[in-house]
Amino acid sequence: MQRQPAIITNINNLLKGEYVRREGWEPNYIITKEGLKISRVNLIAVVVSKSGDGEFPSIIIDDGTGKISVRSFENNRLNDFDVGDVVLIIGRPREFGKEIFIMPEIIRKIINKKWVELRKLQLNTIIYKKPEDKSMEESEEKKEEENISEGFIDKILNVIKSLDDGNGALIEEVISTSKIKNAEKIIKNLIEQGEVFEIRSGRIKILD
Repeated sequence: MQRQPAIITNINNLLKGEYVRREGWEPNYIITKEGLKISRVNLIAVVVSKSGDGEFPSIIIDDGTGKISVRSFENNRLNDFDVGDVVLIIGRPREFGKEIFIMPEIIRKIINKKWVELRKLQLNTIIYKKPEDKSMEESEEKKEEENISEGFIDKILNVIKSLDDGNGALIEEVISTSKIKNAEKIIKNLIEQGEVFEIRSGRIKILD
């Protein structure tokens, strides 16, 4: 099953959306008021509360539009974060007892606060549209993803680092330097997964 992209959004959109449960292997999702289905989310927020230190800790994050709980049931990764930390979270929305929370796949502390300002700009420019039926396109994308290896991803990340002069790396230069057939697709996936940020049109940077 194709992994869904992590949608850049704010907490308010999640809290005001409707949680939809699916049968079988189909992922559950939140459908927003605009009709956007979110099964994976990309958030930047501040840790404002922490509880349950130990095997199953949880934190509450706030991005200025609302607060939401983040819970991990697999390991103690949340123990590494404290109140006041700014974090990037890639995860899946879940519902328990009518409460929406996030189950994290990736969570990183953000040291450079410029990423927060960048996220505000991203949210101000995003226009959420109800996705069209693109079953044939998705089938082709799935075939492309099957041809993307971890080695290619690592090479793209290394090229970005080598070309970054402090102001990010030009996407066109990354593609031409890497000499990888699916470089543009890999970069798009890395942006969706929060591995890299498009700091401005055509220029990307690895989160540090």
